[in-house]
Amino acid sequence: MVHGYTNSDQIKSSARLAGHENVRLQVSMELIDILRNIVEERFKIKRDLEIGLLRNLLKDKISESIVILMPQEVYVGSEKYRVDAVFGGMIAFDYKSSEREFDRAVKDAESKYLPRLKEVEYFVVTNYDSWRIYRVQRDYGIKLEVIYRGNRKGAVSILKQIITDKVESLKIPPHPASIEVLYTINADKLVKELREVFDSVRESDKVKPLFEAYKKIMKQLYGKAESVKENFYVDLFVRHTLMHMMVMASLASSLELAGDPIDLCSGVLLVSNNNSLDIALPYLNWWKIAYPEMREEYKSKVKNIAEEVVMKARLVDWRLGSGEDVFRELYEFLVEPETRRKIGEYYTPLWIVDLILKEFNLKGKLVMDPFCGSETFLVRAFYKKIYEENEKPENAYEELVGFDINPLAVAIARAELIIAFRRVSGRNPLSPPRIYHTDTFAAWYGRGALELEDPEYTGIMNIVNNYFGVSNIAYKSVFAQMSPLQLLASLSRIEQILSLGIKISSLNNKDFENELRNYLLKNLREEDLLEQVFKDIVCKTDFVRKLSALIK
Repeated sequence: MVHGYTNSDQIKSSARLAGHENVRLQVSMELIDILRNIVEERFKIKRDLEIGLLRNLLKDKISESIVILMPQEVYVGSEKYRVDAVFGGMIAFDYKSSEREFDRAVKDAESKYLPRLKEVEYFVVTNYDSWRIYRVQRDYGIKLEVIYRGNRKGAVSILKQIITDKVESLKIPPHPASIEVLYTINADKLVKELREVFDSVRESDKVKPLFEAYKKIMKQLYGKAESVKENFYVDLFVRHTLMHMMVMASLASSLELAGDPIDLCSGVLLVSNNNSLDIALPYLNWWKIAYPEMREEYKSKVKNIAEEVVMKARLVDWRLGSGEDVFRELYEFLVEPETRRKIGEYYTPLWIVDLILKEFNLKGKLVMDPFCGSETFLVRAFYKKIYEENEKPENAYEELVGFDINPLAVAIARAELIIAFRRVSGRNPLSPPRIYHTDTFAAWYGRGALELEDPEYTGIMNIVNNYFGVSNIAYKSVFAQMSPLQLLASLSRIEQILSLGIKISSLNNKDFENELRNYLLKNLREEDLLEQVFKDIVCKTDFVRKLSALIK
């Protein structure tokens, strides 16, 4: 038997044939004991960051260790089925009160759970006294090969061997509670250090406009209450920045991208098939923009923060999981309840989302959420389209549209949809999700927080409105020839061309305007009706000149 802590031993001394929940707790404690002892031995030999992080997870709160390393009641597929627990992403468990239920559990695993849990290598069914351990064979469908039948002592020995062999590649399933526990380790320290970095560059020409623009948006959300002081916005800006780094690093890890931690945390390496998956928001990438000009002590702080965030992201197996909002609980931890209350931020419970979606047939239909937040509604709609209505992942992905004024919410929503797409398809999407940073209320009812008090901006908006406004009969006929999905596809491509054109042209500061104009004219296609309209705007108006002036 593997020896653990006193409270673990007390649990193990309870009734032998316990009910389902006692079995769950006993098995969880047994596995945590095994892993703790293995990691302590490994740490003596190899003191790398990943082993050190696992050691910290296992050292203090046993309940948190169970949550993060062994999520309970893991839903699979369309969430009609669930398995009792998954350890480290590699061993699935089914708990039973009686050995008579074991054969049924094995059949359910082969037909319901394991085809969805593609990374699971072993399946265990137990009532704590009696155990069966199977190796999952996937050569021709799912077949379970029994490698052990017997009592707890023998099972513990087998599990110790399996975990010892796999501890270097041990991964954490991406369930909301697990992500919260993982990323909140040292969170206060990281927030403090990032605040110091921000204070050092706050007044720079590159950072100050980003913070002021962000603050204006937040004031729109929070109102102009006198009780909201400047420090409130600074603290929120820093916390949102840290979470933005976590989201970018997590998405890079889910797409199996490697590189400099600073690049991974800023999202600059997010590409698919040479197409940019540019989902980051510039407000929250201020640290990356200011990095080249920082003093060395602050560069060192940024490097350390980025390295720790990336290491945590690498511990997660993003291929696992279900249709949950992965970053939901992390956001609730990093942003205090009182702050969320002031904003009026409330998460819609999943059961309400599912109840709404149940009323509709979504196949082949456009689904829009004008106040999408971190995207619970659209992610659930995506899974419904796939698992219940048999849509292709590419079609379901392109039929989802969301808008939100909160920059962090937009970044999270984009990441959630990309992770969901990769999870069900095994591929990276070819374009970013159609989640847009905009003030929906302002679009409906007038001027809002995202509008700039700048004559160049006003001029740009007048040009666009004149060309695309309802009074322009010529272009109304263009829109009438296109379906909503065609319009969205064209708008997405125009957005990507414009974004990439600005980035490439910015390398030539002396002739930015002409570089941008030439890039747009070269890449906008004549055969696409909407791109042709936009090409007319570039050729016949001051659009590029005004945009260049605004950017400068």
